[in-house]
Amino acid sequence: MDSIKYPNRKSIRLKRYDYTQSGAYFVTICVHKMACLFGEIRDATMKNNELAQIVYDEWKKSETIRSEIEMGPFVVMPNHLHGIVFIKATHNVGSDRQVARSAAGPQPASLGAFIAGFKSSATKKNQHNSKNTRKDRVAA
Repeated sequence: MDSIKYPNRKSIRLKRYDYTQSGAYFVTICVHKMACLFGEIRDATMKNNELAQIVYDEWKKSETIRSEIEMGPFVVMPNHLHGIVFIKATHNVGSDRQVARSAAGPQPASLGAFIAGFKSSATKKNQHNSKNTRKDRVAA
């Protein structure tokens, strides 16, 4: 059983904010239970492993898959990544849409949709390319 007590995190997302709006978003995505799955820091340098390379490749590939986003700088750390995601202006900007999440998942072309797609593709690629167990998944 896990003896480490993790803090109960509260969402810092703005409740009624439309995350499909154009702008720059700073994103942090953590590994499940903060396990150091992406490599290690040695001599003050991040040493990426195969899973970190999958995460790196999937992050870079995101802007070619999703026309509504541009990827800014990002860094992969042993148990998380930080990056800037730019959502480009679309025909929906300024419309009167519902911003609440539906039962089917995040609203298309939103920051949430990007994160869900990225995490899913990185996890599937990892499961396909390695013999890692279920604990080796990217989670928020």
